Amino acid sequence: MNAVGAPPRGDHREIDSAGMARARVVLDCLPVAMHDSGDLLLAIADGALDGDQTFAELGDIIAGKTQGRTSAEEITLFNSVGLALQDIAICALMVARARAKGIGTEVDLAG
Repeated sequence: MNAVGAPPRGDHREIDSAGMARARVVLDCLPVAMHDSGDLLLAIADGALDGDQTFAELGDIIAGKTQGRTSAEEITLFNSVGLALQDIAICALMVARARAKGIGTEVDLAG
């Protein structure tokens, strides 16, 4: 399951506490999620999740540092609040592709 639609604010959520408690929670970045993810913070406040619980970070799963799903029955929930680094990486790819295709207008923001 992916939860990526709620605004990154501690008082907004897509998944209720019971749903969060049923799943293995995977985050893009634990410190950011502990500040910005209402899904996570409200589930902890409700007592459905333990604030000291071990959460998996997606990058660690991809890098093989942490195990992903352990069975077909396991429910995983990717709770993304987004990272500026992701936005920058996507923008860099878009600019490179536009330059390669010779489209778009370059604007000098430094001057």
